Amino acid sequence: MKAYGKYIAAAVSVIFFLTLLFAALPSPREASASTSGSMVEIRASGLNVRTGPGTDNPRFHVLRRGTYVTLLSRQGEWLQVRLPWGTVGWVFGGNGYTSLHPIHQYIRTTASFLNVRTGPDINHTRIYQLPRGTTAPVVDARNGWERIIFDTGRVGWVSGAYTESTRTGSGSSSGSSGTSSRGGESRTGSLQGRTIVVDPGHGGHDPGAVGRSFNLTEKFVNLDTSLRLAGLLRDAGARVILTRSTDVFITLGQRAVTANNSGADIFVSVHANAHTNRSIGGTETYYNTAFRPQDSRRLATLVQQELVGELGLRNIGVKTANFYVIRHTTMPSILVELAFLSNAREESLLNQASFRQRSANAIFRGINRYFQ
Repeated sequence: MKAYGKYIAAAVSVIFFLTLLFAALPSPREASASTSGSMVEIRASGLNVRTGPGTDNPRFHVLRRGTYVTLLSRQGEWLQVRLPWGTVGWVFGGNGYTSLHPIHQYIRTTASFLNVRTGPDINHTRIYQLPRGTTAPVVDARNGWERIIFDTGRVGWVSGAYTESTRTGSGSSSGSSGTSSRGGESRTGSLQGRTIVVDPGHGGHDPGAVGRSFNLTEKFVNLDTSLRLAGLLRDAGARVILTRSTDVFITLGQRAVTANNSGADIFVSVHANAHTNRSIGGTETYYNTAFRPQDSRRLATLVQQELVGELGLRNIGVKTANFYVIRHTTMPSILVELAFLSNAREESLLNQASFRQRSANAIFRGINRYFQ
């Protein structure tokens, strides 16, 4: 009888131990959810982003080494991620191509403009500035400094003395409201009450120009840059109307009608250029004289100045042209050509998310100057 009692006691002890063990383990739901609190660092020199988990799915972008993207879910070694500008895709996470960094918290900047530096003290180089109210995920902290993901998936350090914790990454994202190291471009409410139509050229079955080196399509460059620009404009208080916000085909007539029926203050059409001579490159901005020619020329001049100053490409200049969308829109209207997809070096630049963000920043500054 005593031996039987010992067996019962031993069994109870084992059950109690197993209960504690399994209680400490995350449930399948919790284990799956934990991936959503991580950033993925790209460690390969170039990592394909595909529409689904597998090499049989089409590639639509390439991420450079050092870029950080948000982890959404995983399927085997394939990771579903959100790119810095909001697009969702899949990358292969095996073979050391990626590494995961847990998000410690989200912060919101409280300084008017907060410097982002290469390391955790003021002796490190300033690489960026974030306007007040920008939110960003923190992946590391040291001596009162926080390592954040900002802009187009880049990483840097900010002083924790000028941030506050926020429960989520809601509000102005660091990908849409950051400013370049040239600074001074985004101030809350500076475009309050303005209506601005942003027109990403081409789309859908019309790819526009296509680069030879990366097979980069103009329709993607136009849309991505326009979405970034729209974010900056909205953060500054403007009402923004996009003629398209996805990869769809919109006729030139529909674009003009959308603008003319919106009560817009200005119209900005975003494009990338091409030429049969692949050595030609540079930036140019067009306007038309049919409606508000002086205002259109002034807007084109200011945007061109900012683009050339920011991107550092050849200044082709401000020109008049009879492009449909600027000839048939009744408000001050311009069409920008950021760079040449037919030029190998400039296609490589246009393929970089950071270059497209800088393009959006520059256009924003030109618009802001126009309304001052």
